[in-house]
This record gives sequence, structure tokens and C-alpha cells, in this order.
Amino acid sequence: DQDTARALLTIADEAGARVALVGDLHQLPAVGRGGVLDFATRLTPAVVDMTSLHRFTDDAYATLTLELRHGRNPAAIFDQLNALGLIKLHESNDDMQETIAKTACPEDAITAATNDETRTLNERIRAERINRSEVDDLRTVCGNDGLPIGAGDVIQTRRNESALSVANRQAWIVQHVGDDGALSVVETVNGRKQQRIVT
Repeated sequence: DQDTARALLTIADEAGARVALVGDLHQLPAVGRGGVLDFATRLTPAVVDMTSLHRFTDDAYATLTLELRHGRNPAAIFDQLNALGLIKLHESNDDMQETIAKTACPEDAITAATNDETRTLNERIRAERINRSEVDDLRTVCGNDGLPIGAGDVIQTRRNESALSVANRQAWIVQHVGDDGALSVVETVNGRKQQRIVT
């Protein structure tokens, strides 16, 4: 977003550093005031436009992603994605939520359209995990959404807390719920040799 870009460029200016902005003008815009890449391409002559796609080994799929990006003939693209088995159709919202609840893993990222849908999915996933004895529902505290949190639950911190080195939207697995309601949590898989534990 523009405010973050301005702060970054100010620091780079003060340090005598060079900044290279890499991005895709066709991607969704920033959550805040966007348009940074548009401004940058107009303000500097040093713009490199990459046109080759290197991210996929399947050439047919790579071509399909470019069509999806340009938004031409979305119905045909949907049919092709469906034919490749990349889309799962459900009879109803309830059927879809049940499938998600039964197959979700702690490492999965699940996107929902509304806060109510998020809460419903969280409740259903948690109930499934309790049934599989992956979550202890005997000693719990309530999260910001009013849902119970027990040992084994996957939670997400919702604000930055520099004293604890905790970031907004960082994912954790609850290890223990204290008598005072304090949670001992461990970072979800992050590539480090030792995962941090925070209370």
C-alpha cells in the first residue's frame, strides 16, 4: 500500500539504498491505498516487463493461468479447471462445509466470504478435531470470536505484540490452557529448526 511504500522509500533514501519493486499489475490491489506499482512504472525509466511464465511445469496449465489472469471467457476456463479436477463442486453449502470440516488440516488456509461463515467453519472443524481426540475440550478459554480454545486448537493471533515477537495473523497450536486462562502456544510449521513457544 502507499503508506508502507512511502515509509520503505524514506528509509531507503536515508540509508542510500536502492529499492527494486517486483509485482504483477493484474493481481488484486493492496488492502490499503494501492497503485504503488502503477506510480513506480510512470516515475522510473528502469522498468522490466517479464512476459515468460516460469512457475508451472505443465505448459497447458500455464497457458490456462494466463487466460484466467486476463479474464477472457471465464466459463470456458472454469470448465477446463473442472476437467483437470481442480474444482470440487458440492450439492449445498452445508455439504461443502462438512467436507471442509472433515478434511481440514492445521496447515490448511481456508478462505470464507463472511465472518459468520468463518465462525461456522471454525465450529465445525473444531468439532471434528474433538471427535478425533486432536483437541481437548475440557479446559478452555474463549477467543475474540467467542469460540472456545483448548489444547490442540489452531489459533491465529490478531495483533502485533513486539514484546513477545508475535505478529498479526501468525498461526499457533495451543499446547496448554492455564488455570488463569493463559495459553501456551507453539508456532505452526515455519521452516525453523526450533519452533518458538509463547505464553
